[in-house]
Amino acid sequence: IGFADLLAAEIPDDRQRRQATIVANSAKSLLRLINDILDLSKIEAGRLDIRPEFFSPVQMLEELRQIFAGRAQEKGLDLTCSADDSLPAGLLLDNARLRQILINLVGNALKFTETGSVAVRAAATPAEGGEKCCNLTFSVADTGIGIPDEFKPRLFGVFEQAPGQDHAKHGGTGL
Repeated sequence: IGFADLLAAEIPDDRQRRQATIVANSAKSLLRLINDILDLSKIEAGRLDIRPEFFSPVQMLEELRQIFAGRAQEKGLDLTCSADDSLPAGLLLDNARLRQILINLVGNALKFTETGSVAVRAAATPAEGGEKCCNLTFSVADTGIGIPDEFKPRLFGVFEQAPGQDHAKHGGTGL
C-alpha cells in the first residue's frame, strides 16, 4: 500500500497516476475487508472497542467521493456526495467505524447500480442531551436494482444476501 501511494505520487502521466492510485485504493479496500472480518470476530466475542475522535463529516464525504469516483466513472454513473447546511463542521465519534459502514453502503450501491446515479447525503438534527449533541444521518440512494421488501428485515444479518442475486456478476459474501 505504501509503495503504491509513493508510486502514484511520483508518476507524471495523469492516466498512469490514476491507475496507480486505483491500485493503492484497491489494496486499502482489501485491508479494510480483512479488518471488517476481524471486527466481526471482535463483535461476536464482545470485545469491539469504540474509539471516538474529532473529524469533519464534510471531509469524510469528500473522501468517499474520491474513493468511489473512478468506479462510478467506469460504470457511467453520476456520484454525488452532499452535506446539509445543518451538518456541524466537526463531530466526535468513531470515525473508522462510520467510514467502514459508509464504504460498504456506497460500494454496494455502486455494485448494484447499472445506470443512473448514486447519491450520498449527510444531515444533522438536534438531539436530546444538549446543544452539543445531534443525530447524524447519512443516506445512500441509488437507481439500482433495489431490495425486495420481504428481504429487508434480514438485510443486516451476517452472511445474508438477497435471494436470486447474480453471484457471478455481483460477488460478495454478505458481510
